[in-house]
Amino acid sequence: MQGLDDHLVETLRDGFGGHPTVSFVQACKLLNINAKTLRSHVRRGSIAFRQTGLGKFRVRREFALQDLVDFYTGTLRRLEPTAPVPPARVDRSKRASFLDGHATRRAARKERKRHASA
Repeated sequence: MQGLDDHLVETLRDGFGGHPTVSFVQACKLLNINAKTLRSHVRRGSIAFRQTGLGKFRVRREFALQDLVDFYTGTLRRLEPTAPVPPARVDRSKRASFLDGHATRRAARKERKRHASA
């Protein structure tokens, strides 16, 4: 269980209370995330689970300690960038704005209308 804080692993172990797996609701509490968020992680495959019971209409999922630890290490790995990404630079000095020359274009349009109507 490398890459994780020992305190975090011990907290997860204590949450299991000697049981090999925890229920979906208990996993939400241990991971400190919402049930909808955990369901989306399960759907995407970013966390492993075990299906218990026959569950034709309602699937029951249980999670082992290693599943939660692997989820945490995978999340930590994705959050740590490999190299700093420089911010995108926008050079606004060379790009003309729509409002630049607006008064000139408006005056020219009025002049064309005046000549066309005369």
